[in-house]
Amino acid sequence: MVFEDLMNYLGSLGGDPVIYCIFLFIYVILAAVILPLPVEIALFLSAGTPFFVKALIISLGKMIGGVIAFQIGGALEGVIKRYTKWKWFNYIYKACYWLVSKFGYVGLYLILSIPFMSDTVPLYLFSLFKDESHMTVRGFAITCFLAGFTRSIIVYVAATFFGIQLYDAPQGTEFMLI
Repeated sequence: MVFEDLMNYLGSLGGDPVIYCIFLFIYVILAAVILPLPVEIALFLSAGTPFFVKALIISLGKMIGGVIAFQIGGALEGVIKRYTKWKWFNYIYKACYWLVSKFGYVGLYLILSIPFMSDTVPLYLFSLFKDESHMTVRGFAITCFLAGFTRSIIVYVAATFFGIQLYDAPQGTEFMLI
């Protein structure tokens, strides 16, 4: 219900791309830090905002949210590890640990590049393993940015394949941003 209301509100901002972009940026940061919700649905809203701009905002928001999660993840280690008693959470925990220990930033990039998946849990889990994998804030930030952009591109390609246009260019424009 809350997710639907938020998406409807974001959709209503489509008439003003600047306000839409500001709200999108804040929403993406919150989705990375505290809201276990996918943000790619926002690519389908505000047809007046060029796709590239929305993809860039999503990437920057994921980067900033990722850095916040990276910084506070260690403080939440005890709380997060308590949830490993749940079988499904323990499976995710072990899978993330394996990805980090085996592939480092590439593992983080792969898991964060999956469209329509929540980033909140993987970001905090990966931040727990930063010492074992020698991850830095800078590397974490760059990885989150690239994964956010990759997710946007995957959604764009899939939408185009199914005939869904994510940006309606104004009539008579010579130059069009995707």
